Order: sequence, then structure tokens, then C-alpha cells
Amino acid sequence: ALARGCRDITGAASRAGRKLDSALEFQQEQTDAVVKGLLDRALQHSVEKVLRAFGASLKRMLKPPYASRWMERLADQVFAGAWPDLKETIEESIMETAGRARAKEKRRQLFHWARRPRLQFGAWNCVRARVLHSLKPADGNKLRSVAERDGVALGVILLKMSPAFGTNVLVFILLFVLIDKSDESQLVGYILSFKSFQFISGVFSASSIAYAFLSCLQRAADGD
Repeated sequence: ALARGCRDITGAASRAGRKLDSALEFQQEQTDAVVKGLLDRALQHSVEKVLRAFGASLKRMLKPPYASRWMERLADQVFAGAWPDLKETIEESIMETAGRARAKEKRRQLFHWARRPRLQFGAWNCVRARVLHSLKPADGNKLRSVAERDGVALGVILLKMSPAFGTNVLVFILLFVLIDKSDESQLVGYILSFKSFQFISGVFSASSIAYAFLSCLQRAADGD
């Protein structure tokens, strides 16, 4: 009976200790949330004050000296249409970066990401996941592949950058095959990426042709 009583007392003390720890932890989280909320409000007030001053300065800069009234009205309309959205975006970006209320959430953003998929030939899903992760990593950017010396990712990126034998175009075709065409985000991202590639390659080709043409004209002029 004495031993059973001791066990009951020990169990009750252990349960009470766990409840006390839980209550103290909850109270600490509540206190931290209040303090972080106060700091965030102070930061937001400072950011709003700076943005108001910046907005007023920008509005004055849009009106050059000796501008006519219709130009000033046009500048006011442009500022009134663009500045509120721009101000809100800047404020949200600053609070997202420097705010304290979501610090724990930001630290845990990539905590539960799966590991980099392995390249296993013969398994289509593994190859697809590895190539897509190399070109469009969800847990980082392409510089991470350079920093971690990921040979597969670097190989895929170099093939995409190589103009020899149309390799870069073939990589875009492969990417179109691999992405989920029913996902609007992936499809729009692919279209924008391919259009950007067309523009850059077109500018490069036009510059090369123009340089070759000028070189021919220079040689012809030197021959004369």
C-alpha cells in the first residue's frame, strides 16, 4: 500500500509538473507574441512615416520646373494610380523581411521540404523529378546547385545554356514534355521562360550578323 501510494504521489507530481511546464510555455508564447506585435507596430509606423516622406518627394520629382498645368495634372494622376499599390508592396516586403511576428514561421518555411530527388535511370518519375528540380528547384535557386556542386543539375543547366547543335532548344522541348500542362503556373512560367530565351537568342544572333556585316564593309573599304 505504501509503495502504491508513493507511485500515485509521484505520478500526480509528474502530471502537475507537465501541466505547469505547458502553462509556462503557453504563457511565454503569449508574451512573446505581444512583444513582437508591439515591435512590429512600431516598425510599421516607422516604415509608413518614411514611405510618406518618400512619396511626397517622388511626387515633387514627377513635376519638373516650368511644367504646364496639364503636365502637373497628368503627373498627379500617374502618381495617384501607381503609388498606393507600390507603397503597399514595399511595406509588405519590409514587414515580411524585418518583422518579428512571423520569424518562427519563416524559419520553418523550408523545414519540411523533401530531400533532393535521386537520379535513378529506368524510373521515369525519378528522372522527371530530378530534371525538373535541376531547372526549377522549389527549395532554392540555381546558384544552390553551384554552391553544393550538384553535377546532375549543373549538367542540365549547361545543356540548357549551350547553343551547339540546338541543344538549348531540345532542353526546352524536354521541359515541355516533363511539366504538368494542366498546371497554369508551370505552363505560364514555361511560356515566359521560352519567350525570354527567344528574345535573348534573337538579340545575340542579330548582333552577330550586324558585326559580321560591318566587318565585311570594313574589309571592303580597306581594299578600296
